[in-house]
Amino acid sequence: IAAVAAAPSEAVTALVSSTNDGRRKVYADLAQRNGITVQAVGIVSGEKLQGSTPAGQYIQLPNGQWQQK
Repeated sequence: IAAVAAAPSEAVTALVSSTNDGRRKVYADLAQRNGITVQAVGIVSGEKLQGSTPAGQYIQLPNGQWQQK
């Protein structure tokens, strides 16, 4: 995840960092257990998360840009 505000608060920055660190750990574990790359786990997880994201929220496109869903 990422903050969409130009200058997010320290609390938001910490939450984003914590969430992403946790995801990286889970993705690494899943990748190791399934014999695939962390990147492959991230792609599949990202697609699932985007599908369940409600309208109006921001999603990151494969090219790295953020777009409101």
